[in-house]
Amino acid sequence: MESTSHNTRPGLAQLLIENKLISEAQADLAVGDQEITGMSFDEVLLLRGWIDKPTLYKLAPWLNEARSSDKEMIEISTSIGTHYQENLKVYRRLIEKILGKGWD
Repeated sequence: MESTSHNTRPGLAQLLIENKLISEAQADLAVGDQEITGMSFDEVLLLRGWIDKPTLYKLAPWLNEARSSDKEMIEISTSIGTHYQENLKVYRRLIEKILGKGWD
């Protein structure tokens, strides 16, 4: 994999490199893993043990917020019942979450 210039690296990878939490080589490898596995960049870093969650979320708090939102959606989707009215309630909660609107 061709090395990417330290100054042209976007987003999280650049931030982690600048704070000397990962190397450019680790960032390149994580990007490769990301492409192969379909996992997110931060998930690769966490699974490889190159950074821990508290450090990652302190430096990039938006990731923790995104994960919390994902967890809420999973909880909602797994609570789907077998009855129409129950499903309708779950569907409405999902739409409210996605659109940020309530149903009148």
